[in-house]
Amino acid sequence: MAGIIAAVGISTNALHLVVGAMVVAPGFEPIVRIPLGIITDNVAWKRGVTDTLKGYGALLAASALTMLLLQVLGFVTLKGKASYLAEGALVSYWTTISATSPVLLHS
Repeated sequence: MAGIIAAVGISTNALHLVVGAMVVAPGFEPIVRIPLGIITDNVAWKRGVTDTLKGYGALLAASALTMLLLQVLGFVTLKGKASYLAEGALVSYWTTISATSPVLLHS
């Protein structure tokens, strides 16, 4: 599933789909284990819940630590682009639908 999402993102030049595929890939198996465990009346759903929480918790912790490290080292992310929030560029990026990609930036 993540491979298909990434392939569509690469072929349509939609970077956010490629990033989405990277987020979906590691979490797909434990997330799928939850409903399958419930449907088959198996205790595997409990392990699916804990593995999903551990995986995405590690992802959030690593990204928070990376952000803090970059701030401590003095790196300025989005240098010269501080006004993009007020312009609504991200809202436009994630909500505009076109024929070539589910969501594209239109500026």
